[in-house]
Amino acid sequence: MKKILTVFVVVLAVLAVSSCNKAPRPGEVHGIVNYRDRPAVDVVVTLTGATTISFTTVVGGYYVMRDVPAGDYEASLSFRGRDLNFEIENYEKAEYPYRITIGDNGYHVRNFVIDYNEDMGWDDDDDDEEE
Repeated sequence: MKKILTVFVVVLAVLAVSSCNKAPRPGEVHGIVNYRDRPAVDVVVTLTGATTISFTTVVGGYYVMRDVPAGDYEASLSFRGRDLNFEIENYEKAEYPYRITIGDNGYHVRNFVIDYNEDMGWDDDDDDEEE
């Protein structure tokens, strides 16, 4: 019985040590980009940190970035090669307004709002993008 208990304790100790040595698992960042209260399509959302990850928004202004390593990232938005002014709608970091911290294996929703004064080439009287 003592041998079984000893083996059991050793196995638990090995499992505990091995779980502490695992590298952080990647997380996911997803959300919506809006411009003038409408979803913004074809906006490139970029996170720059230990690595750089980009995704272009699709219908509904949605973007999703999977397998994002844990760490701090600077967010940026661009449209047709031009950087945009924006705010992160649901993330209050006054001292670092464009920094996003990704935790281990987390799911992070970050919605972006493009500054109303940006010229996206949209007709204000129409819901469609100008050609």
